[in-house]
Amino acid sequence: MAGKFYPATAAEIKTELDDFFAEPTAASAEAESCRAVMLPHAGWKFCGDIIAETLARVIVPEIVVVIGPKHTPNGANWSVSASESWQLPHATIPVATKWATFLADHCPGLQRENAAHQAEHGCEVLLPFLHRRNPKLQIVPIAIGAADYDDLTPLAEALAALRVELGEKLLLVISSDMNHFADDIENRRRDALALEKFQANDPRGLFDVCRENDISMCGLRPAVAVMLALKKESPPVIEVTRYETSARITSDTHRVVGYAGALLR
Repeated sequence: MAGKFYPATAAEIKTELDDFFAEPTAASAEAESCRAVMLPHAGWKFCGDIIAETLARVIVPEIVVVIGPKHTPNGANWSVSASESWQLPHATIPVATKWATFLADHCPGLQRENAAHQAEHGCEVLLPFLHRRNPKLQIVPIAIGAADYDDLTPLAEALAALRVELGEKLLLVISSDMNHFADDIENRRRDALALEKFQANDPRGLFDVCRENDISMCGLRPAVAVMLALKKESPPVIEVTRYETSARITSDTHRVVGYAGALLR
């Protein structure tokens, strides 16, 4: 996705990351330990500042599991990367293969394969920001396709088991945009409904409100799985760091996408 969702060269990536992390809300942030975050995954011009502002408040540990939606029909319905590393224009980021295997072994239906990731942007666009926060980063990229609410229990249990193994050495990343393509007023109304359930730490309510109100939060299933996983340890305190829509960039209020960042402590 380099050259599409984010810059194509190492120099351009560095320049844009410098700018995002130099913005006042990011530059003045104090980092803290969090169990999970939610980050948007659109083109950087639309949400790079939200990603940076959110991650500036987080101590990014060595192991990061990025769980995003599956935007393409390629590969397994639930996929964890089988690669040894991911090559970006500015860095080679190792895959934590031990922990990718651990999750696949603990979650029936989660397959180690690469096809689902080859044209998928949900994880990739976040990696330069995460790498910037910790250059020793190791990643476990996961793409989740179709699933009903109860189908997500095995994934939640596997993530909870990984939390037991790694503790504060692990950060879970929910990769998600919010509602897509309503007008700005309607988009904000739908997103407010979803974020209310999300901040209330109500995974069932979040799943149901998105279904009942046609809220196209693309990382709904990753969000539900992470919330369920954290609740097995202790209920997370969830703070939405920022919310915007694409209208602030395009000035088009007729067809927008919503973006939110969040901390799950």
